[in-house]
Amino acid sequence: MMIRPLSIKGLLGLLFLTGCPSEQVVVRDIPGECGNGEIEADEECDDGNKLATDACTDGCLLARCGDGTTRSLDDPQAEGHEQCDDGNTVEYDGCRNNCQFARCGDGILRNDLGEGELGFEQCDDGNAADDDDCVAGCVPARCGDGILRTGFEACDDGNEVDDDGCSNTCAEPGCGDGIVQAEEACDDGNQDNRDGCRNNCIVATCGDGILREGLQAGETGYEACDDGNNIDEDACKSDCSRNVCGDGIPGPGEGCDDGNEDASDSCHNCRPTGCGDGIVHQGEQCDDGNRFDEDSCLSNCANARCGDGVIRQDLEPEDDLFEDCDDGNGVNDDGCTDQCRLAQCGDGVVRAGVEGCDDGNRIDDDGCSNTCLLPRCGDMIVQAGEHCDDGNGDDDDACRNNCREARCGDGVTRRDLLQGEDGYEACDDGNVVDEDHCTNRCEAPACGDGRRAFWEDCDDGNQVDDDECSNRCERPRCGDGIPQQVEVCDDGNRDNGDACTNSCEAARCGDGYLHIGIEACDDGNDVDTDACLNDCAQASCGDGYLRAGIEACDDGEANSDEVPDACRQNCTQPQCGDSVTDTGEECDDGNNDDDDDCSNNCTLPVLGHSPLSPGFDCRAIRDAGTADGDRLYWIDPNGGGADDAFQAYCNMSTHGGGWTLVARTIKAGLTDNEKDTVRSSTWAVHANEGYGDPTSASRIYWMPLNQWHHITAAHDDSELWSNTSTTDVRVTTYNVDNEGSKFRQTWSNTLGGYNGIIGNLNGARFTTKDNDNDTWGANCSKDNIGLNGGFWYTNCYQLSMLHSSGNVYSLHNNVGTSVSYNHIYLR
Repeated sequence: MMIRPLSIKGLLGLLFLTGCPSEQVVVRDIPGECGNGEIEADEECDDGNKLATDACTDGCLLARCGDGTTRSLDDPQAEGHEQCDDGNTVEYDGCRNNCQFARCGDGILRNDLGEGELGFEQCDDGNAADDDDCVAGCVPARCGDGILRTGFEACDDGNEVDDDGCSNTCAEPGCGDGIVQAEEACDDGNQDNRDGCRNNCIVATCGDGILREGLQAGETGYEACDDGNNIDEDACKSDCSRNVCGDGIPGPGEGCDDGNEDASDSCHNCRPTGCGDGIVHQGEQCDDGNRFDEDSCLSNCANARCGDGVIRQDLEPEDDLFEDCDDGNGVNDDGCTDQCRLAQCGDGVVRAGVEGCDDGNRIDDDGCSNTCLLPRCGDMIVQAGEHCDDGNGDDDDACRNNCREARCGDGVTRRDLLQGEDGYEACDDGNVVDEDHCTNRCEAPACGDGRRAFWEDCDDGNQVDDDECSNRCERPRCGDGIPQQVEVCDDGNRDNGDACTNSCEAARCGDGYLHIGIEACDDGNDVDTDACLNDCAQASCGDGYLRAGIEACDDGEANSDEVPDACRQNCTQPQCGDSVTDTGEECDDGNNDDDDDCSNNCTLPVLGHSPLSPGFDCRAIRDAGTADGDRLYWIDPNGGGADDAFQAYCNMSTHGGGWTLVARTIKAGLTDNEKDTVRSSTWAVHANEGYGDPTSASRIYWMPLNQWHHITAAHDDSELWSNTSTTDVRVTTYNVDNEGSKFRQTWSNTLGGYNGIIGNLNGARFTTKDNDNDTWGANCSKDNIGLNGGFWYTNCYQLSMLHSSGNVYSLHNNVGTSVSYNHIYLR
């Protein structure tokens, strides 16, 4: 291959330029051509062919593993030869990252295939050993695969035959495994020594010394007892039935046994006749002449012996025939043996329900421990087939609960060691996959160990943070905390409110992210009339920008709560009630009190409509033109102003209006309390206090007489109007004198119906029950009929607001003629 710095065409161009100095020449850059055998610009190589599978691709790039094109060389062993090239960096598919075919035994578990597909792997530990967790063919080791796993299987014959010397659980045959082997008569797989199969895999028989249970009397094999001997004369006979009186065989505790019930012969009830006379007769074994059973001769003249059910008391422990116990049952494996000794571990007799075994020796690892327990994993004795036995329930120490030594890869993480100690495990997942959460060395995968774990994007094994793989084993990205060349900043968090946004750009006002501590807001727009201004300050009243829908106005520094017609400091338009008198307002006191000197509509109070602007009386309100119907108005006849003003009912529609109600009684519905108030009120009540109220709902009302005096004294043409349920009476030039004159009333003319009675009252003084001013001999307010109430009386006529008779009278009806109501007005 020839590399030329200057092509022939370029040389001719140069000569042409030299030979034609006076003419304009255009020189064009002619692009190179891949495949012409010359390495030109942007080419790594150019071998002059179009083959993509040699050292130089058809794109004039140097061939490399991972470019997606399989490089084929004549010599498969030559450097650069590729078996495959899938163009990716996935290590767990059919083509490794070194461009070699994935194969079973390469130590990398393929995960691109499903079970049953050619090349599928369940494990791959990268070795050829068949006695570990992963065997040839990349399948997990299992019992029955014909391969012996040391430390886990005792045997493995690769078949499913259970009684051929290796069981289907890969255990060597043994008595108690439930499988009858050639040398066993039976094997029921349990530890019950009293059923049909003994724990030594021998069929239970009468005379074996173990009482068989689980059968009923009469069933084949039933035993009532079993003392393990062929002696018929003890408590248990050789056929495993109990020795009883009458069976013809002298047994324990029997002096004789002739097998009959004849009382006339020499033996009756298994007792020789004449027994106890101290002389040994025929049929007696002994006769000591006493009735004591606990010596060498029983009371039935039989020799005492072990098994007769009587404990001898005449011997010491060191004597022959001494008995610890004697239960007389012929059962050797209960609490009392057939030798009349208390059962104990080590006596060679298996005590049913208490001992699992008893071999009578002190050897601990011979299949029966010194505590008479059958060997088992966890008994703290290392038996045959066990690697260890620490006797605890802790599965994560040096000795597993299956009595195997702990090892990396057994699926149990050791917890008994400190980091750095030999055998320490950070994890143990029991598989041979090195790229998951636990490595094959039982170490937790760590970023930087050069092995890409499942949670890592990459792992280059170095401490360079700004290369293609960060020190956190992540591909570089915005937000990883490592500023890359294309990033303005990278603070590694997801907080858009600091100096660096999540897009790795410097925070700025208007980027739509609130920069905490710098910006009050940031809505990312250029609108100054929303909640956030363009300088990232919160919109507020007084900033000079009208916030639509929130503020009615905003004149900035011109906002004022004191200047009329200005935008208020809370950015509301000036209005009635804001305490500033604006254009169109007569006043503005800023409160909701409609009864003060400025009404709620910001107008000055109307005469009679407020205690601050009371009328002198109803006539004054009428004359001022501020009346608006018959109702309550504020008046002040005393002239004291707001402090003395009170509400009075004004009739503005009858007889020209301007009438002030000063008294009322409505007969219908009066309560006893109301009646008593009208009839019994004192001079002070009538003169200064009054009673009831002037509203139309009240049935009784009396305005203090001092107010009558003020109203009538103010007008030369005062009138009184008595309005009843029948007729009206009006009198003109009406006057009520002051209290010193006893409220003497006078008038000049009478209008309306008149019968002469009222004329008798002209000049009359006011009388109450406690102040008699009438011209009659008695107090007409409380005559002999009863209380009539305060009124003007001359004679004690039936004439008052509420007579003691219960009637209401007017000023102009005949005496005794009542009305249903009486209203008295002044004008």
